[in-house]
Amino acid sequence: MQELTLSIRFASSITFPLRSLPDDGFRYVYAVCSKTGTDALIEFTQEKIKFDDNVNDFYFLLGVLHSVVDDVRVLSITIGTTTINGALIRTGTISSLDMQTYFNLDSGEIKGKIKFLNGSDGFTSIDGGLLMSEVIEVGEDGDVNAFVSGKTDVSDTTGVSVRFGAGADYAGRNTAPFRVQQNGKMIAENAEIRGKIFAQSGEIADFKIEGSQIMQTTTFNGGPWTIYSTYTSITSSSILYRTIQTSVDDIKEVVFGTTSAPSTGFLGAMALIRNNIIDPLPGSRNVALRLESKNAANSIALEIGAGDIAIGSRKGQSGLFQYRDQNGVTQALEFEKGILVAHS
Repeated sequence: MQELTLSIRFASSITFPLRSLPDDGFRYVYAVCSKTGTDALIEFTQEKIKFDDNVNDFYFLLGVLHSVVDDVRVLSITIGTTTINGALIRTGTISSLDMQTYFNLDSGEIKGKIKFLNGSDGFTSIDGGLLMSEVIEVGEDGDVNAFVSGKTDVSDTTGVSVRFGAGADYAGRNTAPFRVQQNGKMIAENAEIRGKIFAQSGEIADFKIEGSQIMQTTTFNGGPWTIYSTYTSITSSSILYRTIQTSVDDIKEVVFGTTSAPSTGFLGAMALIRNNIIDPLPGSRNVALRLESKNAANSIALEIGAGDIAIGSRKGQSGLFQYRDQNGVTQALEFEKGILVAHS
């Protein structure tokens, strides 16, 4: 028979014999201390014993020796102990000597600067509220659907390495439906963007952004006056649509805003409409402007608030023209700037 001595606060010593338990069941572990002396011993029992139930001894509950599982018994101590049993370590706090880094397993708290160095699958550090890592992937049920990356592609010399992505994992970063590159370029499919957008280049559908101009043309290398082309442009001073056939005289064109070249020193009309398409077929005709107004008590297709009407360099005149009809009765025609406005 061997004896083990353990020093504790409430007795000078505790002694207990080492022996085998008769079964694999659990046991309560008590420190049994004399009420009149300093003797104490360890007792293993399946009986619950209150602290002061015994006339001669105090029963201090130290823990529970659990039933055997996979040929291993685990001893759970109630307070202030560490148990090492095979591959199992059971304790309350793991700490550095200066207490600047610790794991409080009872409260679930971690304090300190933790670094995962190379060799442990990259680099990750937590410093206060700052988390740093080469790649962080997020997802659900084992499926990664977004990531943040600090890694630069080996061949990247222009800043095209993807830093943020959604709809793919890091391995699929270059085809993710949403991704942001190191150089600030964002690629997004099915994007809905609100707010202020500032762009000096790029494309919207078939329209190109070039500086302060948005334009579209059916030619690849020609300019806005290339034959057999269609050209559309929106600038801060004008909106233009132009179709050219065989030559610059074979043209249909609508311009709103500035309709004359700046070199002329004249802003031109507020709107310019031309239909000069060459059509040699008999009966062909070009219409530059067609207006329609109907289905109201007063349907006016064209209303001129102020200003003259001119054909070429000649302006329409205003006045009263009188004549005698075939019956000798005086009639009158009233013109306003070349347009007949009254008849009597």
